[in-house]
Amino acid sequence: MKKILVLCAIITGLFIFSCSKDSEDPSDANPITNTTSDDPTTSDDPTTSDDPTTPDDPTTPDDTPTPDFVGNWISIFPVIPNITNDSIRITVLINKDSTFKLNAVYLTSKDTALRDNGHWKTSNESDSIYLFGDDCAIWDTTQKVLKPLPDCGDPAAININIDKNEKSWKIPLLSLAALSSAFNIRLDEPGMLEMLSLLSITVYKQ
Repeated sequence: MKKILVLCAIITGLFIFSCSKDSEDPSDANPITNTTSDDPTTSDDPTTSDDPTTPDDPTTPDDTPTPDFVGNWISIFPVIPNITNDSIRITVLINKDSTFKLNAVYLTSKDTALRDNGHWKTSNESDSIYLFGDDCAIWDTTQKVLKPLPDCGDPAAININIDKNEKSWKIPLLSLAALSSAFNIRLDEPGMLEMLSLLSITVYKQ
């Protein structure tokens, strides 16, 4: 079980993204105030307006630029001695609305190793991407079921060039060591840090 926790901690960190600006709270919007008028010339027709603008028109296009990393990403996590005996296909969908869906599936058994849904944020100042898990589950190798995790773990920073439209990212596994505490993994186990320092994984945009 510890091996699969190590693996899932690594997988979770591979797609840790984030955004430097939080979404505005919709509660901050100006409230609608009902007003009455004694002027008989004032029309009560709700479809009539002197204001030529229609900010609430659902057909108004969204002019917000789409980040380069929005889209589908995929990687194959190879067999690593002492951690896993099966390769894992990792897919993640990064949406423009700051949400993401990640799935990791064993290639042989087709069992889901990890499910991680949540929201992402970015930090242009530190040139990093983060992924915040809100709904996570991990494969229980003993009971052979996907079990929800009470805590998705803390995000870790992945340093990349956010402004460059890159189609692939090479991520050193050692940079994801901060995730280990979320899964009760001991980094002081013999050979653990050495192994992480030698390994990396590449994810590709589809």
